[in-house]
Amino acid sequence: MKEISIITVNFNGLSDTCALMETIPFNDNLEVIVVDNASQNQEADIISKRFPQVKVIKSEQNLGFASGNNLGIKAAQGKYLFFINNDTIFKDFNVQPLIDRLESSPAIGVVCPKIRFAWDTNPIQFAGYTPLSSITVRNHAIGFGEEDHGQYDTAHPT
Repeated sequence: MKEISIITVNFNGLSDTCALMETIPFNDNLEVIVVDNASQNQEADIISKRFPQVKVIKSEQNLGFASGNNLGIKAAQGKYLFFINNDTIFKDFNVQPLIDRLESSPAIGVVCPKIRFAWDTNPIQFAGYTPLSSITVRNHAIGFGEEDHGQYDTAHPT
């Protein structure tokens, strides 16, 4: 059994998906699954040829993001599932803190890393959300657009 299954969905995003693949440190404990949602120009075949270590699933129709991920889940053999958008790149691939957090409590079923934009000084894109207000039923993103000085390095509910 693999430890981690990385699942991403591709739809006419060949260059983004290939850029993502180039930042993944493939090893024996990791499987990568690309679900191609009926892209044009035989993108699934191109990904398979360029990255033979990737399991490419070809959908004959565009099932959308959620159903595309569901196809990936059905094929996954990893203990942990890591869903990632195909336009993501890893600067330093280290998912061990996420696994450690998951294993720290049986009450935790899902974790998400801090996400940073790829441009300029890599400002924060996502560090969680505040709780919903009981009055307005609204919340706001934590850290969006801020420089990362470690201010959101402590795990918290979101």
